[in-house]
Amino acid sequence: MAQPLHARLVSAVTQYDQKEEAKAIRARARGKNGYHNHYALGHYLQGIERAEQLIAEGRTPREALIMTFSGRLQDAVLDAAGEARGSDAEVRTCIPD
Repeated sequence: MAQPLHARLVSAVTQYDQKEEAKAIRARARGKNGYHNHYALGHYLQGIERAEQLIAEGRTPREALIMTFSGRLQDAVLDAAGEARGSDAEVRTCIPD
């Protein structure tokens, strides 16, 4: 049975955060300036709540996720929701086509 959208989104942002933290650790190990915001995951989870509120107000999941997230994180949550990645215009403006 497929997981509910909420569980897939939480999994996607958690994995994204773990990858970002690992990337920062590797950078520091190489003597570069690697930084990871330890509060980022909380912000991502608040973003999921905002997206779910938009869905409850009648937006499609795609519209809600594009309006809430941007960049590589947007790609990750759209993939988790089973949606195609955002077009260049969607990514730049955070407005669905």
